[in-house]
Amino acid sequence: MKKLVQNLIYNGLYQAIYVILPFITLPYVQHVFTNRQIGINSYVNSIPLFLSVLIGMGMIQIGPKIIASSQKEDHYHEVTQLWGIQFYVGIATLIAYTVFVLLFMDFKVYFLFEIPYLLGYVFDLSWYFWGTGEAREVIIRNTLIKVSITILIFVFIHSEKDLWIYILINSVTYLANIIFFFRMQKDLGQRIRLRDLSFKNKYLKSALIVVIPLLATKVYTSFDQTLVKILSNAVQLSYYSQVQVLITAVYTVIASTSSIIMPKLAELEAKESKEQMMALLKKSLQYTLILSLFCASGLMVNAHDFVLWYSGPRYYQSINNLFFASMIVVFIPVGGVFSNQYLLAEGKYVKYSVPTLLAAAVSLISNFLVLGVFHWGADGATFTICLCEALVFFLFIFLCRKDLDLKYLFKGSWKSLLIFIVVLAAGCYLPLHFSLFINLVIRTIFITVLWIILALIFRLDIVWDLKKIAKKHP
Repeated sequence: MKKLVQNLIYNGLYQAIYVILPFITLPYVQHVFTNRQIGINSYVNSIPLFLSVLIGMGMIQIGPKIIASSQKEDHYHEVTQLWGIQFYVGIATLIAYTVFVLLFMDFKVYFLFEIPYLLGYVFDLSWYFWGTGEAREVIIRNTLIKVSITILIFVFIHSEKDLWIYILINSVTYLANIIFFFRMQKDLGQRIRLRDLSFKNKYLKSALIVVIPLLATKVYTSFDQTLVKILSNAVQLSYYSQVQVLITAVYTVIASTSSIIMPKLAELEAKESKEQMMALLKKSLQYTLILSLFCASGLMVNAHDFVLWYSGPRYYQSINNLFFASMIVVFIPVGGVFSNQYLLAEGKYVKYSVPTLLAAAVSLISNFLVLGVFHWGADGATFTICLCEALVFFLFIFLCRKDLDLKYLFKGSWKSLLIFIVVLAAGCYLPLHFSLFINLVIRTIFITVLWIILALIFRLDIVWDLKKIAKKHP
């Protein structure tokens, strides 16, 4: 448990960096490049991002569980079977991607610059360190990548002509994943031999079952940007994609604890410690719900002033996108408690797959209607992704109803929802007439204080937990 707490602290520090850095670089990038160039960049990124999930073959989901549940002396055998699947799929994907780009795609040079990014995912063995509980290894690497990208952007990006450099910077830095390859070999005590890597093994079925819903998820969280570019235009994509970058940064921070807690839940499940597992799951759900609702309320009440201050008048059309897309900050992390922390930890891969497959179908149908028929542009894409994430959220809970005591898990959650509604109403109607930045600061402080006061009034469990911690560490 001590290592779990340490990993959560390390992860919290990294996620703070993960959120802060995009907020620093995005305004600069938006200032340097035109709306159309921002849209082109999002379009070029969307396809490799989709393929990176295919290359990963669900290893980040099933790998930690398998490593955490196996003995140290068995790690080499498990790694060669797991990475064997990832390695061979990755090489095949890289070859197919290169051929397809050369034969069929526009912006060929930009797409070819994404090859280092995809190669980095072939060597992404972070799942091994999540499984052994050594989150520090992953966090240091991820931090170095994010900081390097930020520095290189300010050093080399100065004009509209530098779009190719920007794409290359974001791609090449992911080759740092190869560090995991050498670090893992040191941990295993031997080199990984190519002949020991196997593709057809006992984990292939599980990998396929997991990767299919992951790919389905990317249909409505990544490939949707491809559709916006094809069915609408690059400018509308810029309005949509820039909001999604911010939303993704926020919900990734909240949901990231799943990658740390899941191995612990898998360990408890292997020991048949049902009560401990439910207690940990309940705490995780409570804290995730409170934090996600707090972040969503902050984004929603500040949507208007934030977009104008942060991105400028050019992105005025993104205001409604940010307001409504903020609910994704609740849907994904809270749904992730049931999907990642429970269904994956328990190996219930089929139940994990169903919601995302349905959402992918809904996404394709909805996007073709709102973009191709009604021409709603960025607003239509935002409507679709909110619809899909809400569908996935409720389906995950529904599918867990027979396995988990939902009444126990959600006990007292109505208090958090009520606080969210009160804070949202108060924040939206708070009369402020200062500069955009001052409005943001005052409104954020106001809703934070209001959240704390209402949390004390309603006696949320997190308040009592913090008091217990304070008493133990005065």
